Amino acid sequence: MGRLSCTRKAAPLTYLLTYSLAFCEQVAAELPTVSCTVLRAEALQSGGFGGLYHVGLSAAQNGREPALVVLSHAPTAPAVDGRTVAWVGKGIVYDTGGLSLKVGGGMVGMKSDMGGSAAMLAAFRASVLAGVDHPLHLVMCIAENAIGAGAVSSRKHTHSRSNSAFGGLC
Repeated sequence: MGRLSCTRKAAPLTYLLTYSLAFCEQVAAELPTVSCTVLRAEALQSGGFGGLYHVGLSAAQNGREPALVVLSHAPTAPAVDGRTVAWVGKGIVYDTGGLSLKVGGGMVGMKSDMGGSAAMLAAFRASVLAGVDHPLHLVMCIAENAIGAGAVSSRKHTHSRSNSAFGGLC
């Protein structure tokens, strides 16, 4: 189990986004009760996920577009208590701070900033393999908060899915 998340964290930075998405799809393919939904780039913006879209905007090229990944487990014989559980994992594969650049050693370890989604993916897979008997969902926000021409200024306001306006996200 631990090896699963360590393998994901150890991937070269240039491959982390593509690798993360392929790995999620691999987990869904190996488990018949699991489905995988991926929203990328423009689908994020039109779907109301402005925060994630704007955080990953600068790196959004050559397969590095931000993504919202949802894995859903629908057990064949769900528990009678009607319970549904959802987990969320942060998957910012390298968080430079965008235009609010991290300084003074602040970027040390930022490649590991996506460890939350790696750990949750391993826990999700292990739970399904162990036969969890209630619907289980894993939501992972996967993006690279890079510095570049497409980086969003902290003065720009964006809208969340709840239609709340906020700024200072990058």
